[in-house]
Amino acid sequence: MKLIKDRFDYCAGSLAYRIYEPEGEIRAILQVSHGMCEYIGRYEGYAEYLTSHGIVLAGNDHPGHGESAASAEDLGYFAKTGGVELAVEGLRVMSEILIERYPGKPLILLGHSMGSFLCRLYLSAYAENLAGAIIMGTGGPDAPTGAGIALANLIALFKGGRHRSKLLRSIQQAGYLKRCGKGADRCAWLTRDSSVVEKYNNDKYCNYIFTVSGYRDLFSMLASVSTEEWAASVPTDLPILLISGEDDPVGGYGKGVLKVAGALTHKGARRLTTVLIPGARHEVLNETDREETYAVIDKWLTEVLEELPDGDLPADSGDENASGFFETFSEIEI
Repeated sequence: MKLIKDRFDYCAGSLAYRIYEPEGEIRAILQVSHGMCEYIGRYEGYAEYLTSHGIVLAGNDHPGHGESAASAEDLGYFAKTGGVELAVEGLRVMSEILIERYPGKPLILLGHSMGSFLCRLYLSAYAENLAGAIIMGTGGPDAPTGAGIALANLIALFKGGRHRSKLLRSIQQAGYLKRCGKGADRCAWLTRDSSVVEKYNNDKYCNYIFTVSGYRDLFSMLASVSTEEWAASVPTDLPILLISGEDDPVGGYGKGVLKVAGALTHKGARRLTTVLIPGARHEVLNETDREETYAVIDKWLTEVLEELPDGDLPADSGDENASGFFETFSEIEI
């Protein structure tokens, strides 16, 4: 496996990225949109598996994450305004880099957790770049995003957008440990693998509190992809794998994930696969049975790649009435 590390400039500065490349023939590219309070380097273990199967794993650290953050003070802070749009734009630029580097190779976008919200927004605007999408560890439509945005705005008014609020974190993660047992580590909801949790807790790019502005952007992302307009904007013929752990609190222990699947199906999605991994918590790629999850994804990827006509990657467009969704999503009234 070959590792390439670099940065790219875009409208809001520069973002760090990594490309994990197979030594031999390349079948496809998996672009990763990582989650909140993490970074693309945490996917190196999965990259080892994928590259051994001829698939590139690549992705950028979102604004305010990992090596894209200019300093520790910038961790968990996207931008003063327009943070969600800037994060999606970063994904688009990363896609263009990969398309140019690997011409003719199919590109699949995987979004995990917060990154799944950004992935879902990407699908509304740039699905023509993709041969498929994996929506992993996502959230359903029942989260009180409006109240979260209002509280974040209130705190920002008095303490500023860069303030780090333990209150917002406790509200966002309320109930996350209810299936983890008495005395569980604060981050045990991530995975049953205690070594992963320990490593996460000791990682400076993971163990920090999001800024108030960052939380406002997070809640806005989820609010935007929890509408009928979003579901209608997703191309109906795009292969999508919706995958989460059955014991993932972010997805409402499966209930929220099934609601996302239902919304897409209602709007005509024809190539949607939904998988709930028994016993798995939030980070299915870091679970104790992670290799079984790898195999599930590999099977789906293989089927998608085998069905692709040579040189024909674009998916059918979604609901024609939803063509302007992405341009207006940040203006939706909460």
